[in-house]
Order: sequence, then C-alpha cells, then structure tokens
Amino acid sequence: MAILVGVAAVVLMHRIAGPLRELTRATGRIGHGAPVRVPEIGPDETRGIGRALNAMQERIHRLVGERTQALAAVSHDLRTPITRLRLRLDHVEDPAGRRAMASDLDDMQAMVDATLAYLGATPTRSRGRSPTSRAF
Repeated sequence: MAILVGVAAVVLMHRIAGPLRELTRATGRIGHGAPVRVPEIGPDETRGIGRALNAMQERIHRLVGERTQALAAVSHDLRTPITRLRLRLDHVEDPAGRRAMASDLDDMQAMVDATLAYLGATPTRSRGRSPTSRAF
C-alpha cells in the first residue's frame, strides 16, 4: 500500500510540476517584444494562471500600442505650429528676442524629433539647430 501511495505521489508531483515549469519558462519570455502565448495546461489553477497572463499581456500590448500611436500623432501635429512660429520670427524686431525664440523653437523641434525617433518614426529633418536659428 505504501508503494502505491508513493507512486501516486510521484505521478501527481510530475503532473503539477510539468505545467509549472512550462509556466515559469513562458513567464520568463514575457516583456521582451511581442506577447508570448503562455500555455494553458495542467491543473485548473495553472490553466487559470495561463489564461490570466495571456489576457494581461493582450491588454498591456493594446494599451502600449494605443499610447504609442497617440504620442506619435501629437508629435506630428506639433510640427505645424512650430513651423508657423518659425515663419513669424521674421516679424520680430528685437534680434535678441528673435534668437531666444528661435532657440526655444529648436528645443521644441528637438523634443518632437526625439519622440518620433524613440517611437520608430523618422523625423523629416535632423536634430539640432535649424537653419532659421543660425541666420540670427
């Protein structure tokens, strides 16, 4: 009888430990790019953990995608007012004020370009000072 209980215990441990090992391996791959499908195998508890992790990854991936898209849209939208302000610099009488405003616009443009570069979009002009600011 003791041998039967021992064999049953070993089989039960393997049945629980196998899915837990796979769950551990899968969770180690989470967060390094695209969502990783966590296997929903084993006892009810480990299947539930797998389902919860898969749902959580989908929510996070969707949220990050939406935020990235919104940030890219805002960054692109800021380019038009920055360009308009650069054109209005010609009407500023004070050379020191014009240089200061051009410098501020350069900083704003650099922030927009850095954001777009971080998001994987290529800015249309290089970072740094603009031709407008060098003229003053």
